[in-house]
Amino acid sequence: MRFFLNTLFPARCIVCGEVFYYSDQNVVCEYCIHSINQEDLEYRHSCGKKNRNCQGCLTKRIFKDIRVFKRADKSILKMISAYKFRSIKALSKVLAEIIKDDIRYYCETEGIDLVTYVPVHKKVLKERGYNHLYLILKEIFPELYISEIVKKIRNTSFQAELSALEREENLKDAFRIEDLDTVRDKRVLVFDDILTTGSTLRQIYREIRKGKPREIYGYVIAR
Repeated sequence: MRFFLNTLFPARCIVCGEVFYYSDQNVVCEYCIHSINQEDLEYRHSCGKKNRNCQGCLTKRIFKDIRVFKRADKSILKMISAYKFRSIKALSKVLAEIIKDDIRYYCETEGIDLVTYVPVHKKVLKERGYNHLYLILKEIFPELYISEIVKKIRNTSFQAELSALEREENLKDAFRIEDLDTVRDKRVLVFDDILTTGSTLRQIYREIRKGKPREIYGYVIAR
């Protein structure tokens, strides 16, 4: 069957553009997947940067810790971009497979009680049909372990087009925690795809802390 699929509908890798043999996910070749090593996994800090003397974290620490799976990796950034903006849903499984061992280990070692994710506005959810971050998480964790703690109550401009200051203003009052008791005395992990200025995670943090959790951690796929 796969021989005929390869003959009639050859797959082309969205990362490198090469034609490859049909596989279960059929979007990224094995070479590109295996080329993503884990050499950058030491990038852990309150802001996600490697520098332990980051002035911002020394003066005002927010997250207990932010885990960054990959830093400036072109392959994984291409996958995330195609997943978000070209609606290639099959990439949820690919990205989940890439990070699953690390994020599970991180949750276990930090004693995470609950995993949440950056929400999207209901208008975006209706247009897209899904929250791309949730689809990744449900490939990794039991659904009872995942919760949409915070809702996005105001639709906002696209963050990538804005400066750091504009991003903060753009997201002001855009999120709201649903149930304060959900996070009380718990270690909560917030999951996102890309960390740039950290404005989104900061706004999520401000909402979650209203519920008085024990600690708030962050995990992002790329920086």
